[in-house]
Amino acid sequence: MEEPAQDSLEYAAHLYQSRRLEEAAELCERLLLIPGRGAAHAAHLAGLVAYERGHQLHGIELLQQAVAAGIRTPQMYANLAICMSSVGRVSEAYQNAQMALSLDPMAPTAHAALAEVLMTIGAVGESIAHLRQAMQTEVEVPLASNILYQLNFLPGYSAADLAKEHRAFGERFSNPSRRFRPRVLDPNPDRKLRVGYLSADMRSHSVAHFLAPLLESHDRSVVDVIGFPSVQRPDAVTEKLRQACDEWIPVQSMHDDEAAVTIYKANIDILVELGGHTGDSRLMVLDRRPAPIQISWCGYPQTTGLDSVDYRLTDALVDPEGEVDRHYLEKLVRLPSGFLCYDPPPDAPEVAPLPSAQTDVITFGSFNTLAKMTPKVVELWARIVRKAGNARLVLKASPLSDPMVREYVEKQFLKHDFDLSKLVLEGRTNGQGAHLGRYGEIDIALDPFPYNGTTTTFEALWMGVPVISLQGNLHVSRVTSGLLQRIGLESLVATTPKQYQQVALELAKNRKRLAELRSGMRARLLSSPLMNKAGFAREVEAAYRTMWQTCCRNALP
Repeated sequence: MEEPAQDSLEYAAHLYQSRRLEEAAELCERLLLIPGRGAAHAAHLAGLVAYERGHQLHGIELLQQAVAAGIRTPQMYANLAICMSSVGRVSEAYQNAQMALSLDPMAPTAHAALAEVLMTIGAVGESIAHLRQAMQTEVEVPLASNILYQLNFLPGYSAADLAKEHRAFGERFSNPSRRFRPRVLDPNPDRKLRVGYLSADMRSHSVAHFLAPLLESHDRSVVDVIGFPSVQRPDAVTEKLRQACDEWIPVQSMHDDEAAVTIYKANIDILVELGGHTGDSRLMVLDRRPAPIQISWCGYPQTTGLDSVDYRLTDALVDPEGEVDRHYLEKLVRLPSGFLCYDPPPDAPEVAPLPSAQTDVITFGSFNTLAKMTPKVVELWARIVRKAGNARLVLKASPLSDPMVREYVEKQFLKHDFDLSKLVLEGRTNGQGAHLGRYGEIDIALDPFPYNGTTTTFEALWMGVPVISLQGNLHVSRVTSGLLQRIGLESLVATTPKQYQQVALELAKNRKRLAELRSGMRARLLSSPLMNKAGFAREVEAAYRTMWQTCCRNALP
């Protein structure tokens, strides 16, 4: 029989905070059966646990049950807002976030919840303002990281501005006193290496499209591959990545210190972190220095701001040699053939015929997150569609299933006297195959700026759709141009908004060229380094070897 304390709400909260979610869920179920106000608090906690376990709709029901039972705190409404936002119920999320603020205008959780909703609809500037307000009361790494992440979407921020903000993060949150002393157990420069990959995105996430080819193609005579997933809701992609690893050590239930100890004890030579300042990233584990060589790659487009991260994998097209290096704390390692290799979804449909050949209407489209649709982007896209004549614009993003979000986006276009009959807004579709199938109606994809697409660019190209991109002077604004250059489509890259418009309009008039591009696009990708898995893995392994040899030289007395 369990000790009384282990049947308490306090113990359930301890299990939740310790990420022992299944145990927490079981205890909450028992507590929900006990009448009284305790059951209401149990419903609140049970709702959070259900949400974290991937049962979002059930979680929302439990949270609403807690509200009905009388728990009406800023935290309660903020949690409801975050849960509802995650399942696309943006209007309700907004109302709950506003309710949280009305109860306590200073509550950091309320500001953070409202910021998440605003980010979802694309109001990035307002979102950042609420995050900064939350930081006035509650100084936390997740809030600070979220601000850094969202700054990447704002036009007008220079590389120096962004570098300054990221360095300030490191100065504020880094703690060298808690670091392990880097150890090189066997300083043999030519021995087999133990390489660890740490990520919260080892699931159905864009990062997995780029991680899977590397893990599957690693030369096992050169490296042992150890996965350190921090995934709260594993899925089929998680299992695919697990099978591509030699060892699999989950760390999602561990706090940063515990995760760092686990990685340290695994005798990792090189640790690669894939999230940076995004989502549920475990970046701060690297601040503990559990491995002698630590690398940032793939999931974040800026410096981490941490001096404990030694290197960053990139390439010369997105980070040209010279001026940009001083904006990174990490040493930039430029892979010769590009910093990404793409693994297309297995359920992607075949490329559809050119839609304008059937309808005589040119359809421009973007399937990017709404946060990338800045006012300058809206203005330029609206002008392009107007000037293209018989044309329309399709925007597809999950939040567009919500009427409040659609209304917000429509208002942005109305500022430019745009005919809303030429604007098609599409929300969530069920399944990756169905999502990619919607490219069958798109003639030309328009890339946002300053934050370009990455996965969306690859997906559009794989589905035969050419992408027009505006190249800037930041990593985030050079990704698509780098990809296009590697498949011989430099002609689709513009360096000014005027040129972007010109390229888009000229291509729209050239149906023959559009049809040729569409039919040959997959062959372009398949014959390029962007899908050469083995070649990419060899370049990464060569970079790792150079890093290791340098480390060994420094480790010798």
